[in-house]
Amino acid sequence: MKRRSVLAATGILLGTVDTGCLVSENRDGNSGNETAYLRIRNVAPDSVPLLPATPAVSVADREGTAAAPASIAIRWRNDGEESIRLGEARSVSFQTAQSDEGSAYLLGDRWREWDDTVDFEDCWFVSGTVGGDAESRTIELTPGETFEAESRLYANDNECLTGGAYRFRTSVSVRGPPGAEHAERGDWGFVLEVETER
Repeated sequence: MKRRSVLAATGILLGTVDTGCLVSENRDGNSGNETAYLRIRNVAPDSVPLLPATPAVSVADREGTAAAPASIAIRWRNDGEESIRLGEARSVSFQTAQSDEGSAYLLGDRWREWDDTVDFEDCWFVSGTVGGDAESRTIELTPGETFEAESRLYANDNECLTGGAYRFRTSVSVRGPPGAEHAERGDWGFVLEVETER
């Protein structure tokens, strides 16, 4: 069965979607020879939480092709005057994140503990369980230091993503230097607006 035959949108639809083929574009904006099945049209971050660390999200590779999925970049910067520990690392860097409505995944290679269960058939999708071990990691940042990670956009299991909006959220914990007991907590996320050739 062709995955593209699914017509129902699982995200919040945002008006009309371009028809016809999308041409892929690399990081420098130059057209390539791969036909894109999906494009990240926009990323809309939530308000910055009141934490010592400041998050940001941007589009890394706007278009998904048979060669590679579309991707985003996440950054966290320590704006305080002390070293901090940011966690949980996989969660705050969106390395194994599922959208609120469950139809989209963001997966990254950093701390790759999810099963090797991604495949391409009309679109990139997760074909099995995304797993991980029980180890909890933190990201250590000195004052002014920035952490960066990329995650790629996949459909969940048996349906290609359709044009619409996909929300991703995470809970954030920020602790001071080693030995500090107090943790500041907040929530942060963003919405990916996606268009497809369908």
